[in-house]
Amino acid sequence: MVGFENVDTVRALSTNDIGKMTNPQLKKALVTLVTAEQSTEPTNQLLLEEIRHLRTEVADIMSIKQEFQQLSTRLEDAYKIIHQQQMFLETLDARERRKNLIITGLSEESDEVGGNDEEKVRNVLLAAGYTQAFNTAD
Repeated sequence: MVGFENVDTVRALSTNDIGKMTNPQLKKALVTLVTAEQSTEPTNQLLLEEIRHLRTEVADIMSIKQEFQQLSTRLEDAYKIIHQQQMFLETLDARERRKNLIITGLSEESDEVGGNDEEKVRNVLLAAGYTQAFNTAD
């Protein structure tokens, strides 16, 4: 009965080798296999504990997935709002561009913000040909 204490040796036996074995050898091989299986086989308690652990992990993953979906929805809504605001601003910009007056013959000053408003009005009226509207003798 030499060699039947090793699990790998017993598992490597062919059906031909098993057919030639005596009853004590078969018993020893069977005991070796059963002992090896029992020592490596987890108990039901360990399996139940692992199942509980996996269920909590799955629940955590599902809550993260749900939160991700909510964030994706909010992001899509934000993209839509941004697009609508952009379209609104482009419409306002186009409307303002249509209102611009172009007066030919009026030279623009380098500093449009600064300067005297009265002079600007006078230059516009002079360029438009309304010289009689004010006294140019100043």
